[in-house]
Amino acid sequence: MTSTETRIMEATFRVLVEVGYSGLSIRRIADEFDGSQSAIYYHYDDKEDLLAGFLAYLLDEFESQIEAIEPADPVDRLTALVELAVPQADDPAHLPFQQALEEIRTQTPYHDRYDDLFRDIDATLQTELETTIQRGIDEGVFTGVDAETAADRLMLLLYGISTRYVPMRDWEGIERSQALVEADIESWRVD
Repeated sequence: MTSTETRIMEATFRVLVEVGYSGLSIRRIADEFDGSQSAIYYHYDDKEDLLAGFLAYLLDEFESQIEAIEPADPVDRLTALVELAVPQADDPAHLPFQQALEEIRTQTPYHDRYDDLFRDIDATLQTELETTIQRGIDEGVFTGVDAETAADRLMLLLYGISTRYVPMRDWEGIERSQALVEADIESWRVD
């Protein structure tokens, strides 16, 4: 990715946080990165192409963040993965971005590229959750749980948070749901 493309992605992020999907425009992004609309159109055909590029950029960033997770303990790793997927009360600035991302997700029935990229993001998280849970089982940290089923359950809880509480900025709901996730993880631990 060129430095101009990176600047466009960073500007897209800031505009999404500020105005959401519905307020996003090529002009607004160009203003945000102090460039011209033609510079954006040089790299992207239209708003949909730009957002597909943005989702690919997010997938790369998400994968990098996952790789950077240090905790060797499966419980700590699961907790870190959950914190990547859900806005945290100690980082409230992340909530508007999560809201904008959910707005883009609602466009997947109309844009195959968005659908493909969200499927990739979901598959990456699902694989990491399942692999971490299986490692916990193999190391004797977790018991009485099937890794695939447990990862599916966590994914459902995480997406429930994203679709129910994030759009409403309901921090209490987010925190209650995160407590459910933590309780699930704790219930798998060997006594």
